[in-house]
Amino acid sequence: MTATLGMEFPWRLREFLKEIPDETMEYFKLYQIELLRFNQRLNLISFNSEQNADILHFYDCIKAAQYLSDVLLDQDLVYDLGSGNGFPGMIFSILNPTKKVIFIDSDARKCEFLKYVAARLNAKNISVESKRIEQINMGKAAAMCRGLASLARTLLLSRSVMSKDSLIYSLKGRNWFPEVASLPHQICSTWNTEMAFEYTLPQNQGDRVILKSVKLT
Repeated sequence: MTATLGMEFPWRLREFLKEIPDETMEYFKLYQIELLRFNQRLNLISFNSEQNADILHFYDCIKAAQYLSDVLLDQDLVYDLGSGNGFPGMIFSILNPTKKVIFIDSDARKCEFLKYVAARLNAKNISVESKRIEQINMGKAAAMCRGLASLARTLLLSRSVMSKDSLIYSLKGRNWFPEVASLPHQICSTWNTEMAFEYTLPQNQGDRVILKSVKLT
Protein backbone atom coordinates (compact mmCIF):
# COMPACT_ATOMS: atom_id res chain seq x y z
CA MET A 1 0.00 0.00 0.00
CA THR A 2 1.17 3.51 -0.75
CA ALA A 3 0.37 6.22 1.77
CA THR A 4 -0.21 9.77 0.54
CA LEU A 5 -2.21 12.74 1.78
CA GLY A 6 -3.21 10.75 4.86
CA MET A 7 -4.88 8.04 2.76
CA GLU A 8 -3.82 4.64 1.52
CA PHE A 9 -4.16 3.50 -2.06
CA PRO A 10 -3.77 -0.02 -3.45
CA TRP A 11 -0.73 -1.10 -5.41
CA ARG A 12 -1.60 -4.43 -7.01
CA LEU A 13 0.55 -4.35 -10.13
CA ARG A 14 3.01 -7.00 -9.02
CA GLU A 15 0.07 -9.43 -8.93
CA PHE A 16 -0.93 -8.61 -12.51
CA LEU A 17 2.43 -7.81 -14.14
CA LYS A 18 4.91 -10.41 -12.97
CA GLU A 19 7.21 -9.74 -15.94
CA ILE A 20 8.06 -6.20 -14.81
CA PRO A 21 11.50 -6.00 -13.08
CA ASP A 22 11.47 -4.84 -9.46
CA GLU A 23 13.53 -1.72 -10.23
CA THR A 24 11.08 -0.66 -12.94
CA MET A 25 8.13 -1.31 -10.65
CA GLU A 26 9.69 0.98 -8.05
CA TYR A 27 9.76 3.79 -10.62
CA PHE A 28 6.07 3.24 -11.30
CA LYS A 29 5.30 3.33 -7.57
CA LEU A 30 7.23 6.57 -7.14
CA TYR A 31 5.29 8.07 -10.03
CA GLN A 32 2.02 7.05 -8.38
CA ILE A 33 3.03 8.70 -5.10
CA GLU A 34 3.78 12.01 -6.83
CA LEU A 35 0.69 11.82 -9.05
CA LEU A 36 -1.66 11.39 -6.10
CA ARG A 37 0.23 13.92 -3.99
CA PHE A 38 -0.22 16.65 -6.61
CA ASN A 39 -3.70 15.62 -7.73
CA GLN A 40 -5.66 17.87 -5.36
CA ARG A 41 -3.87 20.96 -6.63
CA LEU A 42 -3.63 20.14 -10.33
CA ASN A 43 -6.60 17.84 -11.03
CA LEU A 44 -4.36 15.36 -12.83
CA ILE A 45 -6.82 12.45 -12.67
CA SER A 46 -10.43 12.12 -11.61
CA PHE A 47 -10.71 11.96 -7.81
CA ASN A 48 -13.11 9.05 -8.30
CA SER A 49 -10.31 7.07 -9.95
CA GLU A 50 -7.71 7.56 -7.20
CA GLN A 51 -8.63 4.40 -5.30
CA ASN A 52 -8.09 2.28 -8.41
CA ALA A 53 -5.35 4.38 -10.00
CA ASP A 54 -3.00 1.40 -10.06
CA ILE A 55 -5.35 -0.40 -12.46
CA LEU A 56 -7.22 2.41 -14.24
CA HIS A 57 -4.12 4.47 -15.02
CA PHE A 58 -0.94 2.50 -14.40
CA TYR A 59 -1.91 -0.98 -15.58
CA ASP A 60 -3.74 0.58 -18.54
CA CYS A 61 -0.70 2.58 -19.65
CA ILE A 62 1.83 -0.16 -18.91
CA LYS A 63 -0.02 -2.58 -21.19
CA ALA A 64 -0.30 0.13 -23.84
CA ALA A 65 3.37 1.10 -23.46
CA GLN A 66 4.47 -2.51 -23.80
CA TYR A 67 2.64 -2.71 -27.11
CA LEU A 68 3.96 0.68 -28.25
CA SER A 69 7.51 -0.32 -27.31
CA ASP A 70 7.30 -3.07 -29.92
CA VAL A 71 5.66 -1.12 -32.73
CA LEU A 72 7.86 1.96 -32.18
CA LEU A 73 11.05 -0.05 -31.86
CA ASP A 74 12.77 1.89 -34.67
CA GLN A 75 11.70 5.33 -33.40
CA ASP A 76 14.34 7.28 -31.47
CA LEU A 77 11.91 10.10 -30.67
CA VAL A 78 8.26 9.88 -29.62
CA TYR A 79 5.79 12.64 -28.70
CA ASP A 80 3.14 12.51 -25.99
CA LEU A 81 0.41 14.96 -26.98
CA GLY A 82 -1.61 16.76 -24.33
CA SER A 83 -0.08 14.75 -21.51
CA GLY A 84 -0.66 16.93 -18.47
CA ASN A 85 -0.60 13.99 -16.05
CA GLY A 86 2.13 12.08 -17.87
CA PHE A 87 0.05 9.18 -19.21
CA PRO A 88 1.07 7.32 -21.24
CA GLY A 89 4.39 8.98 -22.05
CA MET A 90 5.90 8.76 -18.56
CA ILE A 91 5.25 5.02 -18.46
CA PHE A 92 6.66 4.62 -21.97
CA SER A 93 9.78 6.59 -21.04
CA ILE A 94 10.41 4.38 -18.00
CA LEU A 95 10.15 1.25 -20.14
CA ASN A 96 12.29 2.80 -22.91
CA PRO A 97 15.09 4.82 -21.26
CA THR A 98 17.08 5.09 -24.51
CA LYS A 99 14.25 6.75 -26.45
CA LYS A 100 13.61 10.48 -26.20
CA VAL A 101 10.03 11.34 -25.20
CA ILE A 102 8.76 14.89 -25.70
CA PHE A 103 5.69 15.90 -23.69
CA ILE A 104 3.50 18.62 -25.20
CA ASP A 105 0.90 20.36 -23.04
CA SER A 106 -0.50 23.89 -22.95
CA ASP A 107 -0.97 23.93 -19.15
CA ALA A 108 2.19 25.41 -17.66
CA ARG A 109 1.49 24.09 -14.15
CA LYS A 110 1.08 20.53 -15.40
CA CYS A 111 4.26 20.89 -17.42
CA GLU A 112 6.08 21.81 -14.21
CA PHE A 113 4.64 18.66 -12.64
CA LEU A 114 5.98 16.59 -15.53
CA LYS A 115 9.43 18.15 -15.16
CA TYR A 116 9.34 17.48 -11.43
CA VAL A 117 8.42 13.81 -11.91
CA ALA A 118 11.10 13.40 -14.57
CA ALA A 119 13.65 14.76 -12.10
CA ARG A 120 12.39 12.47 -9.31
CA LEU A 121 12.73 9.49 -11.67
CA ASN A 122 16.13 10.72 -12.86
CA ALA A 123 14.78 10.34 -16.38
CA LYS A 124 17.28 11.83 -18.82
CA ASN A 125 15.20 10.97 -21.87
CA ILE A 126 12.28 13.31 -21.13
CA SER A 127 11.71 16.80 -22.51
CA VAL A 128 8.65 18.95 -21.68
CA GLU A 129 7.32 21.80 -23.83
CA SER A 130 4.54 24.06 -22.60
CA LYS A 131 2.91 24.74 -25.96
CA ARG A 132 -0.22 24.00 -27.92
CA ILE A 133 0.00 21.16 -30.40
CA GLU A 134 -0.55 23.58 -33.29
CA GLN A 135 2.66 25.40 -32.30
CA ILE A 136 4.90 22.32 -32.69
CA ASN A 137 6.36 21.43 -36.10
CA MET A 138 6.86 17.69 -35.71
CA GLY A 139 7.45 16.76 -39.35
CA LYS A 140 7.32 13.00 -39.88
CA ALA A 141 6.86 11.75 -36.33
CA ALA A 142 5.32 9.20 -34.02
CA ALA A 143 3.05 10.30 -31.19
CA MET A 144 0.80 8.88 -28.51
CA CYS A 145 -2.06 10.40 -26.54
CA ARG A 146 -4.58 9.53 -23.84
CA GLY A 147 -7.38 11.81 -22.73
CA LEU A 148 -6.29 14.64 -25.00
CA ALA A 149 -9.56 15.14 -26.91
CA SER A 150 -11.90 13.29 -29.21
CA LEU A 151 -10.19 11.38 -32.00
CA ALA A 152 -11.49 13.86 -34.57
CA ARG A 153 -10.12 16.82 -32.60
CA THR A 154 -6.76 15.13 -32.06
CA LEU A 155 -6.30 14.41 -35.75
CA LEU A 156 -7.49 17.88 -36.73
CA LEU A 157 -5.02 19.55 -34.34
CA SER A 158 -2.16 17.41 -35.64
CA ARG A 159 -2.94 17.67 -39.33
CA SER A 160 -0.90 20.77 -40.10
CA VAL A 161 2.12 19.96 -37.90
CA MET A 162 2.75 16.34 -38.88
CA SER A 163 3.81 15.24 -42.34
CA LYS A 164 2.95 12.21 -44.47
CA ASP A 165 3.41 8.76 -42.87
CA SER A 166 3.33 10.19 -39.35
CA LEU A 167 1.73 8.01 -36.69
CA ILE A 168 -0.60 8.77 -33.79
CA TYR A 169 -1.53 6.06 -31.29
CA SER A 170 -4.63 6.99 -29.27
CA LEU A 171 -5.56 5.15 -26.07
CA LYS A 172 -9.32 4.75 -25.85
CA GLY A 173 -11.99 3.05 -23.76
CA ARG A 174 -14.81 0.75 -24.75
CA ASN A 175 -16.75 3.47 -26.63
CA TRP A 176 -14.06 3.92 -29.26
CA PHE A 177 -15.99 2.71 -32.30
CA PRO A 178 -18.42 5.66 -32.59
CA GLU A 179 -15.43 8.03 -32.57
CA VAL A 180 -13.94 6.26 -35.58
CA ALA A 181 -17.27 5.81 -37.38
CA SER A 182 -18.16 9.49 -37.03
CA LEU A 183 -14.89 10.90 -38.38
CA PRO A 184 -15.73 13.50 -41.03
CA HIS A 185 -14.63 12.95 -44.62
CA GLN A 186 -12.06 15.75 -44.50
CA ILE A 187 -10.21 13.92 -41.72
CA CYS A 188 -10.56 10.47 -43.30
CA SER A 189 -8.99 11.83 -46.48
CA THR A 190 -5.95 12.88 -44.44
CA TRP A 191 -5.71 10.14 -41.81
CA ASN A 192 -6.36 6.41 -41.94
CA THR A 193 -7.43 5.04 -38.54
CA GLU A 194 -7.79 1.45 -37.42
CA MET A 195 -7.96 -0.48 -34.18
CA ALA A 196 -4.44 -1.79 -33.55
CA PHE A 197 -4.52 -3.43 -30.11
CA GLU A 198 -7.05 -4.37 -27.47
CA TYR A 199 -6.76 -5.54 -23.88
CA THR A 200 -8.80 -5.86 -20.68
CA LEU A 201 -8.09 -4.30 -17.30
CA PRO A 202 -8.04 -6.59 -14.25
CA GLN A 203 -10.87 -6.85 -11.73
CA ASN A 204 -13.58 -6.03 -14.27
CA GLN A 205 -12.33 -2.47 -14.73
CA GLY A 206 -13.15 -2.43 -18.43
CA ASP A 207 -11.79 -2.94 -21.93
CA ARG A 208 -9.25 -0.72 -23.66
CA VAL A 209 -8.02 -0.28 -27.24
CA ILE A 210 -5.24 1.53 -29.04
CA LEU A 211 -6.18 3.22 -32.30
CA LYS A 212 -3.49 3.71 -34.92
CA SER A 213 -3.81 6.72 -37.23
CA VAL A 214 -1.47 7.08 -40.23
CA LYS A 215 -1.20 10.41 -42.05
CA LEU A 216 -1.90 9.86 -45.73
CA THR A 217 -0.84 13.20 -47.21
